[in-house]
Amino acid sequence: MRKLKYFDNEYEAEIIVKKENSIEGYIDDSKVFSFNGVTDFTNFTLEDGESFDKNAPLTELELLRMEISKNNAEIIEFIKLMSQGDK
Repeated sequence: MRKLKYFDNEYEAEIIVKKENSIEGYIDDSKVFSFNGVTDFTNFTLEDGESFDKNAPLTELELLRMEISKNNAEIIEFIKLMSQGDK
């Protein structure tokens, strides 16, 4: 578990993502804390000099969309192969 320190407070999460103006913490793909509208990140530090994560976990909807896109691409390739057999 990673720790984010903000002044005298500590917040724990498996993934801690720093975005343009926010910091979010996640455990088991669920958001457990969020700081929005941050303009000064100097008071936010990770324990042991760790770096922030670059990406938040994908939501179930995002994972489903990726799976559908993959399946659509496979169907298109199958249709192309089948149409080449008719020539």
